[in-house]
Amino acid sequence: MKEDQALHDATPRLFKTAGYSLALQLLEGVRFLHHNLVAHLDLKPDNIVVGANNLLHIIDLSVSVRVPLLEPRIRGYQGTKGWVAPEVERNPDAGYQPIRADLWSTGEVMRYLAGHQPAHRSEFELLADQLQNSDPQQRPLLSTISLDTLFQRPFQYQEDLPLKSKRKLGADAQGKEEVKRKCVQIGSHIVPQCAV
Repeated sequence: MKEDQALHDATPRLFKTAGYSLALQLLEGVRFLHHNLVAHLDLKPDNIVVGANNLLHIIDLSVSVRVPLLEPRIRGYQGTKGWVAPEVERNPDAGYQPIRADLWSTGEVMRYLAGHQPAHRSEFELLADQLQNSDPQQRPLLSTISLDTLFQRPFQYQEDLPLKSKRKLGADAQGKEEVKRKCVQIGSHIVPQCAV
């Protein structure tokens, strides 16, 4: 991929080769925002961009809010119809929790990814079901989910790949350990080329 493009415009090949990585990057990005008490409030495929090396970026924070605590309520419709939480659609003036509303939208984007990623459809939809619970208080905060073990099928490590794929990752049969270390970096950094 030469230039950044919205997830909405991504090719089927990108979803097939990097869909799992994109889902994890999305979840890590939203978790980072929420950890810093920022609710995006307009999560949708048009506001998620994939750039070089299949790195995902969440863009357009124009309607986002920074909240003093995790659970405060705000008023007013924010977001795009069809991508916002039901409590925002129903009665935005009654007030809603922006981070909990973001969780619902994150679930909707996970459903979008599931529709383009048959290999992980069931795992993506299972998480989307949880994030889109009709009771906002029952939506799991991303900080409570271990993203390393979230999906049933973890990153396929280099030693499990055929030699042709090993070379594509930058290692030969003797370079297994170097690539494996890159795949299990500590912290919140995903190495997209480890996902196959």
